[in-house]
Amino acid sequence: MPARDDLHPEDVPGILKHVGLIDVVHRPDRLRFRYRLVGTRMNHVFGQDFTGTWLHESKHGPYRDFLDALYAEAVQARRPVYSETSFGYRGDRCLTVKRLILPLSSGENHVNMLLFANMFASNDHDFGFRPYYSTDILGFDELIRSAA
Repeated sequence: MPARDDLHPEDVPGILKHVGLIDVVHRPDRLRFRYRLVGTRMNHVFGQDFTGTWLHESKHGPYRDFLDALYAEAVQARRPVYSETSFGYRGDRCLTVKRLILPLSSGENHVNMLLFANMFASNDHDFGFRPYYSTDILGFDELIRSAA
């Protein structure tokens, strides 16, 4: 399993705006996730920068639980997880998110970080101009989930 030190951002400058890093904190009762870095494209789409925030503080309700389960699966299985999710928003707006979550190790297969990438598609003719706030989600459906 690759480590964070194996990643060299200067080798892939064109995708940096689509990727992020999540710190994995192992607690006796559960895993916790903190957004270490969130790419600028994701910040633009979601209307805010989640860098430095904890998942349980920055996301809420079923959406937070969904992300928590995705991240935990990548950590516990120690393998990549791919997911496609369709979100319904107020005002008949829809957003599809394709996300890849890759576990990173500090050695001996202990996952201490996740690398993730998101790609977006929308039915909104104003896509890119109006943010998709998590508080405006009316519902969502996971279309695909697979672990490599």
